[in-house]
Amino acid sequence: MSAALRIKDKHFLKAFDLAATKTLSELGASVQTAILYHAGKIEGMNSCDLLKDPLKFADALEKIFSSGSSLLEDKILESMCNSLGIPQLNIGGSFDQKIAAVYAAAFAKKTGTTRIGAGSDLQTSLEPVNYEAL
Repeated sequence: MSAALRIKDKHFLKAFDLAATKTLSELGASVQTAILYHAGKIEGMNSCDLLKDPLKFADALEKIFSSGSSLLEDKILESMCNSLGIPQLNIGGSFDQKIAAVYAAAFAKKTGTTRIGAGSDLQTSLEPVNYEAL
């Protein structure tokens, strides 16, 4: 993930945390614990902090499961859409693009606007991050 977006909206990040936890718990407690442990080790973070950063979490899943990570990512996004009360988004692309689309839909529902251009509230609630520089 090169030039990605870091989402700063605490409500959205909490929804991601809950959706990821719920999705992983469906695999069983020991599997959930193992995935979170290894994902944290890969990213050098504890699992609580990792679940507050959807892009790093997805990156760790990809390192663990390779292309199979998309199954978990899609299930997490589906759970997020349900919990945020937004329609399921059937889009392709990278996890970065999918999470940005879910965020835009949640933002539009929350604010009643779809204005996303420069200077909009949505634009200022996203912070560009260059992961290659980290």
